[in-house]
Order: sequence, then C-alpha cells, then structure tokens
Amino acid sequence: MAGKFIVLEGIDGSGKDTQFDLLKKNLKEQGLKAAYFSYPDYGSQFGRIIRNFLASKVKLGPDSQFFLFLADITKDSRNIRELLNKNDLVISKRYVFSSVAYQCAQGLPYDKAKLIVEMLDLPKPTLTILLHGQVKETLERKRASRRGDVFENDLRLMEKVGGLYERMFSNSFFSERWKLFLDSGTKNSISGEILTEVMSVV
Repeated sequence: MAGKFIVLEGIDGSGKDTQFDLLKKNLKEQGLKAAYFSYPDYGSQFGRIIRNFLASKVKLGPDSQFFLFLADITKDSRNIRELLNKNDLVISKRYVFSSVAYQCAQGLPYDKAKLIVEMLDLPKPTLTILLHGQVKETLERKRASRRGDVFENDLRLMEKVGGLYERMFSNSFFSERWKLFLDSGTKNSISGEILTEVMSVV
C-alpha cells in the first residue's frame, strides 16, 4: 500500500467528532484530498443493528458485539485497500481498536480479540491518533450534548475502555505508529498538533 491511512480513536466524548471535522477542514485548506470513513456506519446493514444495540433495543453479548462491529468495518476493507494502493490519503474515525477496547472491557479476552483482528488481513493504519483524557470529565461533556448510550452510561466500563486503549497504545498494536494527544488544550490547539502529526507522515 502506497497511500497513508490515518485513524482517530478514543472513548466517547474524547473529541473525535470535533477533531475529525477540523482535520477535514485543515487538510482541505492544505490542498489535500482524502477519503473519509466513520464507524459505526449507521447507513449499513450492520450499523442499523448497532444503532439499536446502543439504544438498548437489542441485547448482545461481548462476542456478538465484537463480530458485529468488526463486520461493519470489514465491509470497507477492499475499498480502503484500493484507495491506499492508488496512493490516496484515507482518514477514519474509529477502527478495529474501538472493537477491541469496548468489547474486551466487557469480558472478551484481549489476546483473543487481538488474534482475530490480526487474522482478518485488514488494512493496517499508518498512524493511529489516540485522544485521551479523564474518563469522568470526558463522559460529562458527552452527556451534556445528548443522552448517553448503553456504553456512555457506565462509568466503570468506560474506565476499562480507557485502560484498554492505553494498553494498545503501549504495545503499538496493529498500527505502524501511535500518537497520544491528552485533553489538555483547546480544540484548535489540539487540531493544530494533529495536523502537524498527520502532515509528518503524508
């Protein structure tokens, strides 16, 4: 793959939506075109089930959740690989790391989840940006904007999710490079730092 694949990750409320939108804007201002993906993809058949699950309309165990979220991502793998082979820039909000973090926090064995991801032969990110902050403050911001989903309403679960993201970051799991951004600045200052990091690999 000749192109560059950038992923933005982090728990709910960590600023992914804001930074994803700002990165789009900043790259456009730099004259760079990119293909953008976001998960869950609520327009897909898998995403519609995920939406019902997150709204507590459907109950699923960690294993079922894991394969459902992975299926939603895997459906785009051929498209992403083709874009990368054409030397395109691909940006994704969430990727397989979310599936590992959220479902392993509920009891799915971490080593099992990692092995499954590695066996799927999915496109591997060039750079994974982890937006990270204090879980309680992060969730409070999220809840202030809308009602929390099945995950966001469970503080203890979200603390486990944050810990799993830290573990993947420490192990440089399934990404050529990881970069951690702490929630310690304004959204614009963080977006500037993210742009600098992305431009360093493009």
